[in-house]
Amino acid sequence: MLSVSSSAGTITSVDALASLVGTQIQTDETGARSFTLQRPTGFAQPLIEVFSVDNSGFFSNNNVVTYNPQGGGRLFDFNSVTPKTQAGHVDVQPTQTYDQLVGFGWSTAITDSNDVGGTTDSDLLRDSHGATTDNTFRVDIANGTYEVTATVDYATDLRIRNSVGGATLASGIDAQDGQTSGRTHITFNYTATDGNGIQLQFDSQGIQPRWALNGLAIRDAPNGAGGISLVHMDSTETATASTYGISGLTAASIYTVTLSAGTIVNFGGAGDADPAYEGFQITGNTAGTLNIINPSTPGNATLTVEEVSGEADQSSTVAYTFPGAGTGRRFDLGERAVFGGFTGVGRDGLYTTETGFGFTESPTNFVKAGNNLRNDGFFVDTHTFRVATGTGQASVRTYSTFLGLQSGSIQVHLEDGAATTINTAADDADTETELTATVGADGILDIAFESGTEFLNERGFVLGIDIVQGATGNLPAAAALTATEIGAGADAVTQSEVDAIGETLLWFDLQQQAFPMPI
Repeated sequence: MLSVSSSAGTITSVDALASLVGTQIQTDETGARSFTLQRPTGFAQPLIEVFSVDNSGFFSNNNVVTYNPQGGGRLFDFNSVTPKTQAGHVDVQPTQTYDQLVGFGWSTAITDSNDVGGTTDSDLLRDSHGATTDNTFRVDIANGTYEVTATVDYATDLRIRNSVGGATLASGIDAQDGQTSGRTHITFNYTATDGNGIQLQFDSQGIQPRWALNGLAIRDAPNGAGGISLVHMDSTETATASTYGISGLTAASIYTVTLSAGTIVNFGGAGDADPAYEGFQITGNTAGTLNIINPSTPGNATLTVEEVSGEADQSSTVAYTFPGAGTGRRFDLGERAVFGGFTGVGRDGLYTTETGFGFTESPTNFVKAGNNLRNDGFFVDTHTFRVATGTGQASVRTYSTFLGLQSGSIQVHLEDGAATTINTAADDADTETELTATVGADGILDIAFESGTEFLNERGFVLGIDIVQGATGNLPAAAALTATEIGAGADAVTQSEVDAIGETLLWFDLQQQAFPMPI
């Protein structure tokens, strides 16, 4: 008669001698007997012990049998010496070096473990293992390709490499000091070969090197979307508001949402649901609407929704285009209030790929009387304004003016083409000029301004710019720079009369602007 026990799982064989504690089995005449073990619910490497009830013999298994969660996953929580382990994860202590009997561990013991006292949502994030030098974590696992997600508490230019062969799996990872926020998670594939399992080397490349790891999730690859669905709705025009419908989420899970270009505004009106992680998170919902601002630059942008431990992820790529006929992009130049329906461009509004528009260098502004489009602008004697329109034909309307007694004269080149001279005589009407050009392979329209040649004081004064794809007929209706009359219940007063008063009041300021100086 033998008594059997297991450190994990449940022995389900019938107990042959219920009067004794534990489970007993009766051997046959050869001394052999089998028993059944119900596998553990999570990862485990159970120790099986067998001894005779009369204490004449004892045996414990020395063959490691590893039980993994469904889907082949192995989930590790890197704890301090007083662990609080995330449900379903394996407690990894700082002193746990690799041991074949255990099946996982560090190449050298960790001396930098951190306990931040818990977070509102995750025991995984409350503590971490880290170092200022490299260290390798090894996991015994069958040959094959796996999807690995590392949750990083702190990092300066962290690199993760496959220490078997040295291939870089992820690099350039930066994360804030995760006392309260800023953790990030990185997912990559790893192919285990030749019985070497998974061996991950963590190495900070920063000037002040340091890294810290909260958790590690290993699952069979590809892991798949896990039921997540993403549907883009509304406009695909650049720089406009639109939405994504997101469904198939698990309410108890945390998801990080990233957009490769554009801006995430909110999810169902709510902001970031979990600042413990870097970026924008969703939790507590199975479905909802993500509100975004489309990218400012034409082209593809990808939305990705990923469960923070890598359990599920889904991506959707949408092609965005420059606004079409009758809409386009409208820019009000200057530092004052922005005219309705226009985008303001200030002195510091330099071109970036993120905004998709701006000057290549800061211009100098001027002020004058008029509505919000006309009451200020820029001197543009040697400046270039760029807009990401996409390739093909594009049309431009410039709004130019005079300043006090100074006439305006500028030359405009579209895409390095021939110059068009625009003259606006002092005390004359403002000038609206429409031009067209073919945008090259870079998809960026260059509008270069130079001083004109008509007047003695050769400077150009530009108030605003309209841009649209296609011919000039696609341009929106020109904005009104002047009113036909002003006043209610009084004699009509023309805009030119109002302007004359305004120009006089601004005379002293305008004299200072005879030689451009920032205001």
